[in-house]
Amino acid sequence: MDEFELSFDDRGKAEEALAAMQAILLQYELRLNPLKTRICDLPVEFEPEWIAEIRAFSIRTSPIGQASDLLRYFDYITRYLSDFPNEHVVKYGIGRLRDFQLDLANQDLFQSLICQAIAVEPGAIREALEAIYNAEVYRGMTVNPVLLRETVNRIITQNAPTGHDYEVSWCLWASISWGLSIENSSATAISSMENSAVAILALDAQRRGLIPSGLSVAQWQARMTTNDLFEEQSLLAYEANVQGWLPSVTGPDHVSVEPNFRFIKQSGVRFYNHTSNPILGAHLVYP
Repeated sequence: MDEFELSFDDRGKAEEALAAMQAILLQYELRLNPLKTRICDLPVEFEPEWIAEIRAFSIRTSPIGQASDLLRYFDYITRYLSDFPNEHVVKYGIGRLRDFQLDLANQDLFQSLICQAIAVEPGAIREALEAIYNAEVYRGMTVNPVLLRETVNRIITQNAPTGHDYEVSWCLWASISWGLSIENSSATAISSMENSAVAILALDAQRRGLIPSGLSVAQWQARMTTNDLFEEQSLLAYEANVQGWLPSVTGPDHVSVEPNFRFIKQSGVRFYNHTSNPILGAHLVYP
């Protein structure tokens, strides 16, 4: 759990506790999320209005009725996103479509609404890709590669410069899963990121020919040293070596010369499996 709620007899005690928690977290180079941290006077509602209304919204199964309901459903999401910009409105709203019984007559509308929503709120990228993937696998939907490619590249160019590793990682997963090409501007933005998951996914995408302009791997290449096996980018320093994506900086194989990492490499250990699928089955329903 990384979210919690504490109760106090008065506001003064709550403020003291808040200061104490922040001081403790700073010792570990962490901090509370200012957008999600607040002191509220009782009584407070147990469930926000937007959650109750989105959860209660029913979408019909007939083609025409479903199209109309989908439009109204995303209107609800848009309205509540404006009213509650710091809440996970889009993430929750799209997450409820994970097991959606899509009528194929509405597949273009469905994809357009989802892509539009995550272009505005990229933090919902995982839920959006789950909804698209499940509609394709379990409902027979034909994915629109042009629309998805444009959406993925837009999210990358907007989020990579600000270091939003989560959003960029999922965009790269989508690129690999659906064979979506990464544009030059996106590749440039990705190449400047210092994150092992992003680097590994990007290197795999490049190996598959999905980044025509290529990546600038200079800063990732600099991590191919024995010392970096024990630093923040250790996953990249190991995985890019065993996958054969990047050579050691100087001299011999930087993984094989270190006894502990040589052992796991010789044991065939890989931390990245390009055939694995993080998307859960459509039988699971968003709470």
